[in-house]
Amino acid sequence: DALDMTTGVYDSPSFEADENSDDTDAFFNAETHAQKIDFACRHYHHKAAPGVRWVYRTSDAYVLGTAMQAFARRRLGPDADLYDTLLAGQLWRPEHLSPPMMSTLRTRDAVRQPLVGFGLTYHPDDAVRLARFLAVDKGKIGGEPMLDETMLRRALQRDPQHRGMLAGEPGFDYVDGVWGRDLAPVLKCGAPAWTPFMSGYGGISIVMLAGDVQYYYFGDSQVWDWSPAAVEINKLRPICR
Repeated sequence: DALDMTTGVYDSPSFEADENSDDTDAFFNAETHAQKIDFACRHYHHKAAPGVRWVYRTSDAYVLGTAMQAFARRRLGPDADLYDTLLAGQLWRPEHLSPPMMSTLRTRDAVRQPLVGFGLTYHPDDAVRLARFLAVDKGKIGGEPMLDETMLRRALQRDPQHRGMLAGEPGFDYVDGVWGRDLAPVLKCGAPAWTPFMSGYGGISIVMLAGDVQYYYFGDSQVWDWSPAAVEINKLRPICR
């Protein structure tokens, strides 16, 4: 439920209201893990049953990351690290991602909890390699699956029975931490054209289009609408199926 942003714990169900509220300054500005997890777990309250209402909040991703860190250490030992051992060690290095991606921002205390939900620095090449790893290589390295194949199919909008939860407005879904957008209304397709994409603070988009096309945009202008690029890409390589 935390991965789907459907914990049922929130303040306002309005689109991005919690995420953009002044209250979240306390979470983003907190320097210790204790402060961040206290805000994430105590500031909001149960408003709905888990799994039935989508409300985007970075603090939920942080809660999930905290649980994943604990799980990794129970399974792999007390020195294991969610980011260094699993992500960087088993995925990023084999995929030849850049040196900046080998580390992440962390809390400024002895816990050094990875800032899951934010805290990465991408080289442009990383955006393409990561998108290709997910959408083209299907999460495999050397032919070996590195990710849960069922979850990945859902995340990439390749399971029509599990599109995810309505995310903000019709035509946008969210499942397993990845956004999906139906480009049919934009491109005048005769059938749905669900496209997975990742979205980040300020105006970041990494889009995995049909035809093995990856599009990325990084900016601070609060622009998240990449549909004009999809229109132009569609002229070169059809997106409608």
